[in-house]
Amino acid sequence: MINKPQLSNSMLDMAAKCGIQFQRRYGAIFGIWPEEEIIPPGIALTLGKNVHFTAEKDFNNLLEIGTLLTSEAIADLGRSNLESLWTAGIMIDEGDALDIKKTHDDTVDMAVKLSLLHHRELAPLAKPVEIEKGFVIQLDGYPIDLKGRIDILEEDAIGDIKTMAANKESVRSGQMAMYATAFKIEKGRFPSRLYHQKAIKTKIPKAVVEEIAPDPVWINPLYRRIERFIEVIDAVKVSKQVLMPADPASFICSARYCGYSRTCRFFSGRP
Repeated sequence: MINKPQLSNSMLDMAAKCGIQFQRRYGAIFGIWPEEEIIPPGIALTLGKNVHFTAEKDFNNLLEIGTLLTSEAIADLGRSNLESLWTAGIMIDEGDALDIKKTHDDTVDMAVKLSLLHHRELAPLAKPVEIEKGFVIQLDGYPIDLKGRIDILEEDAIGDIKTMAANKESVRSGQMAMYATAFKIEKGRFPSRLYHQKAIKTKIPKAVVEEIAPDPVWINPLYRRIERFIEVIDAVKVSKQVLMPADPASFICSARYCGYSRTCRFFSGRP
């Protein structure tokens, strides 16, 4: 079997939002950049990773023992894991760096709140049969394969855990299209439901579930997006095309959301 580069939806999404960010982070995988430039995650991404961590522990306990963890256990896990992530390195913007102790304490506090919110209001709604299920979709005749990891796999549904703002249309994403496609390859049919469980970081954190039914109308273009991605990468390799930076008005092109901003000649200058 030939080892081919594997494309995840997060890579595809980044390439669409900012070609420069994609090139520096993942370009080496596809032969268009000399090395992977890995930047520590920001606070928002770190909080999201922390909720995923505690939710995975919660659901694994459900699968192994039949019950979710206690609220006390979730709070302890959320706090200790966030401290570990903080120690490993987090990208702090200039504003948050002015009072680093307050930023740290506020981040730990929010991490615990979001983990408890998911545990109390969202975890009981799911009926997982498998958690964090990795998959690879082999694409015969293509120079790449696809890969992903499903947060919540049910008998007839796929769930994903988010800390992003409420927006039902966000479920109609390339990520969920890829997950639904992997489900269909394995089971011969699409799942009946695709849903997001969102523990949203607001002043008073709130829990939201957004779901839709799979529809080939928006799932099938996944392969056309992948074909276009391959065309772009091939063109970059032979210097017929360069990747485009993000729109300077986009939140992506800001110091808070892009770790490459300090050394990027396309940076908008926004905090």
